[in-house]
Amino acid sequence: MSYSRGTELKLHEIENYTISIGTIDRNNPTSLYVKITAWGNPSSEDLKDYGVIVRKLGKRVKTYLYNHLDTKLFNHEKTMVDLDMRESGIRYGKSSFLNCEITLFQHKEYDIKSKTLLNSLRNTIGNITTTILNEDENFIFYKKKTHANQKLKA
Repeated sequence: MSYSRGTELKLHEIENYTISIGTIDRNNPTSLYVKITAWGNPSSEDLKDYGVIVRKLGKRVKTYLYNHLDTKLFNHEKTMVDLDMRESGIRYGKSSFLNCEITLFQHKEYDIKSKTLLNSLRNTIGNITTTILNEDENFIFYKKKTHANQKLKA
């Protein structure tokens, strides 16, 4: 069994987040990954259990995918979400890196550049960033660390 090199695309439409979508095997794209990265600033000085907060954020992404993923294209029973934000280093006045990797499994093997697939992914990622990440009361997210640090100093 031989694999051909996968492909990765950057989506630039979504403000405050770096978004990449890709596949491991270009010729047999049964699974896709979505990578959402950002820098988060805690929104208040209150001491909080950020471990619980980060786990709840990941759970909200999983729940959204289960309930709203396009089931004509993807198997919503087989999604994986790995939302990582090192809670041990989160404190007010310091930016922390958010990495959310989502693995999706297709029913049919659409090419990663197909309009059908890209439109569905843009819609799903846009909703995750606007309704879950942007609406989170504990963090404000920025695309680059320099932007996050500038907001801390302002």
